[in-house]
Amino acid sequence: MESLKSSGLTLVYLLFCCLPVISLSMRRVNPGENVTLQCDLTDPRIHWYRQSPGQLPLGIVYILSSTYTDAWYFNGFGHHYSLAAHNRLFIHNVTAEDSGIYYCARKEGDTLTFHSGIELNVAGRLLFLSPVVEDMTAGALLLYQD
Repeated sequence: MESLKSSGLTLVYLLFCCLPVISLSMRRVNPGENVTLQCDLTDPRIHWYRQSPGQLPLGIVYILSSTYTDAWYFNGFGHHYSLAAHNRLFIHNVTAEDSGIYYCARKEGDTLTFHSGIELNVAGRLLFLSPVVEDMTAGALLLYQD
């Protein structure tokens, strides 16, 4: 456990389970472009996640209200991502590291339901990803990097 602390990783236990993604679309962009990703949820309190190949989803931001001024950014993402009206996620100056599947999600009771899977492929980086297709059990582990 000490080695995880020294590597800058913080472990967070999820007390809810996650359901499969409803849909998956694809976007291909060039490095340096700005990208806006659309979420199909109308709930003002949503989460955005990015999943890289072979990794669990990584939290980007939790939107606390419809004004988008009350948002909690995870993993230092506040400088690279921002929010726009209608639950859209704006990515500034994309790089190859931004490639992955982006999800917006809504918490309903003890369940986090993922929606709007968007595979973002930054030119020059090939990805072979598929959306989440299995439930994560209650108490599953999700990594948030500092």
